[in-house]
Amino acid sequence: MNTHFAGIDIQVNTLRGELISRSRNGNKKASELLKAISRRSETTAGELVTNLYREAGSSTVETFMAGLGLLCVGLVLGVFALLFSGMVSSDLETLLVMGFAFIFGHWGLATYHRKSVARYHAQEFQQLANIVKASALVKERYEAAARKAHKKMNLQRAFGYVA
Repeated sequence: MNTHFAGIDIQVNTLRGELISRSRNGNKKASELLKAISRRSETTAGELVTNLYREAGSSTVETFMAGLGLLCVGLVLGVFALLFSGMVSSDLETLLVMGFAFIFGHWGLATYHRKSVARYHAQEFQQLANIVKASALVKERYEAAARKAHKKMNLQRAFGYVA
């Protein structure tokens, strides 16, 4: 979890403004991120990304939850296939195994989805904050160069260097 990035000090309202302008241009990902940022209460991009990475947890847990969910769903489908083929009778134990496997499968896949979405949003907000920070620095340097050129031209005019 690396939360040290260039745009760590960018305000969330700045990110929100950038997302609004991108969504007006038809960017679907910006609309999705705008919905995600509207549910959050952090004030800076650093806090936002750190909390999202904390919610996402490690990728090992994410992978384990996906595997658990798929294993349990596979168990339910296997028991269904055995029931319909007549190899297993439909008694209480079979129904309980199917019920608990379905519940654990749903829980595992829902947890995997929540963690992977949090990781995706953290990566996208981190990237967006870096872009906003870089564009602000470029704009600042351009304005400084323009002021310097304007000041130089005024000095040249004052001392008669420019016709």
